[in-house]
Amino acid sequence: MTSGVYEFIVVGGGTAGIVIDTVQKERGYAANAYYLLLKDRKNLEVVTNAVVEKILSDHGSQPPKAIGVQYRHEAHTKTALVSKEVVAAGSLQSPKLLEVSSVGNAGILQPLGTGVVKELKGVGENLHSS
Repeated sequence: MTSGVYEFIVVGGGTAGIVIDTVQKERGYAANAYYLLLKDRKNLEVVTNAVVEKILSDHGSQPPKAIGVQYRHEAHTKTALVSKEVVAAGSLQSPKLLEVSSVGNAGILQPLGTGVVKELKGVGENLHSS
């Protein structure tokens, strides 16, 4: 995946309510929501058993812009760059991914020595269990 620039990256998934297509009478899932619509694109590469480590940012742009992800696959750290957007990792992993990428509450990030790409005080603060 390091050889090209992709339009967007979908990272992981998350929990959500069940979505039913009332015309096709089938439950929505990642394959029919994303993959089947995009599977024939030349700039799509599906990588399984990979873990995203952080979102890469262009620190020179204002506001900072996500330009890709760093991920681990088969014991190697790899990079995938995008031309449009990075799609987040679901409701549970997105805050973690943002914070390890230096996006979040500066009061929490600065003492850890991670720096701050963008201060967003609410990142990771509103998770509630039912």
